[in-house]
Amino acid sequence: MPELEQIVTCSECGESLEVVDREPLTLYWAYDFEEDSDFSEDDFEEDYYDDDDDEW
Repeated sequence: MPELEQIVTCSECGESLEVVDREPLTLYWAYDFEEDSDFSEDDFEEDYYDDDDDEW
């Protein structure tokens, strides 16, 4: 049985998958953030979280 967070390769399609749960065995597509050169923190909107607004 693979370990949690282990990357496995599908023998049929060749995709890299990450083990996210063992009971039942659950796999998600593994994603290497370093390969995505277009990704930056500017892609997230900071307006949603306003740290200066202390009012509830």
